[in-house]
Amino acid sequence: MKMKSFAEYLEILNSNGSRLFKEAKLKEFGDENPTFVKLLKRAYSPEYVYGIKKVPGVENFGTLELSEHWTFVEQILDRLCSRAVTGNEAREEVASLLSILEEKEARVLENLLKGDLRCGVNVSIINKVFPGTIPEYPYMRCSLREGSNIGKFDWGYGVISQEKADGMYASIAVSPTGEIRITSRNGTLFANTEFSEFIEDFKAVADKGVCYNGELLVTENGVIQPREIGNGILNSVLKGGCFQKNQKPYYKIWDIIPQDYHVAGGKYMVPYESRLKLIEGMKGAFVSVIDTKIIHSLEEAMEHYVEVTSKGKEGTVVKNPKAIWKDGTSKDQIKFKIEAEVDLIVRGYNPGNGKNTKWFGSLVCESSDGLVQTNVSGFTDKERERIFNEIDSWIDKKIITVKANSLMPNTSGGPRRLFLPAFVEERLDKTEADTLGKIENIFKEAMGK
Repeated sequence: MKMKSFAEYLEILNSNGSRLFKEAKLKEFGDENPTFVKLLKRAYSPEYVYGIKKVPGVENFGTLELSEHWTFVEQILDRLCSRAVTGNEAREEVASLLSILEEKEARVLENLLKGDLRCGVNVSIINKVFPGTIPEYPYMRCSLREGSNIGKFDWGYGVISQEKADGMYASIAVSPTGEIRITSRNGTLFANTEFSEFIEDFKAVADKGVCYNGELLVTENGVIQPREIGNGILNSVLKGGCFQKNQKPYYKIWDIIPQDYHVAGGKYMVPYESRLKLIEGMKGAFVSVIDTKIIHSLEEAMEHYVEVTSKGKEGTVVKNPKAIWKDGTSKDQIKFKIEAEVDLIVRGYNPGNGKNTKWFGSLVCESSDGLVQTNVSGFTDKERERIFNEIDSWIDKKIITVKANSLMPNTSGGPRRLFLPAFVEERLDKTEADTLGKIENIFKEAMGK
């Protein structure tokens, strides 16, 4: 009896939304045809990046099935992953393959290249039925202050406070033979062809047989780009795009773990202060250690946070020097984020871009004494539309509550501004905004002073 095609397997999986049904069918199909498990891995594993932004359209199809010619198909997929073929040549090769497949099987391949077979399964279901099929990548997350171990820190000994780099987390593994693999948080592999200069620079200062944890940034004409720009470029590169000639990757390191311990569910018991010493001297044209400061009180932690955010950066992470590394959330490294709410009066608005062109981008707001002025965003589409239609009743009349992470120091002599201000609500019960003095006190209270 002839086995079902991949397209038939996927149609059956998609016919029932029950997780138990899908698990049972996955097991049945995988036992019947082990190549089907390879199809799942090729579609859902982040280690495979094909670099095809838009799958080419095909009008005429053939009669071949994927399962029967899988070895040949994998050869083409490997050529895409390794960037042996790129651009138009890659699209032509994919179009040629699609044209010899039966139409439904061609649709399966199209979905594989897009990373979703459209059958209602995900990585957790696949790994439950076929353990270890899709690699899971380790990552040590930060805690927020509530529920962390910050109350147990030995401040007299000294605590580590580091800048929270405003980029994309990346792990760089250096094999015992010196081969480099750069992966995102979910394990998606960056193509080494786009990092050739970076890799040569990194090899010159890196140890072998270890994994580095840090933040990947992008410089343009030598200047580190803001998160929204840099991460947009990096996401494009992840999908098969290229850096422009004036753009370069840059890496800020904060940890080093031997490869044998840098695994899903892994732990490395060496204290962080010892691991940090191993990377202190790392410096190259494309790499440096994250900015680090030793502090001795919670007040100093807050001051360092304000110092960093006053430069327009995201914030800080406070770490116990005795902390181990582990895959999962660590109560010994805390993401500092101060949030305080203040009341401001609306003075105007800034034009919107993109989808907000027809409404506004942000509201210009200030304190009652005019000594704090800031552009407030964070509106839903529905709120933007309503406010814009009522804008005459808002300007110079409406008081709104704004949530922000800090009050920026005054460096230019003009009004002070808030860091990351976001709209919370209208204050229909208030007719006067807060003064600079009151706003300063609100932030002091939020910082525990």
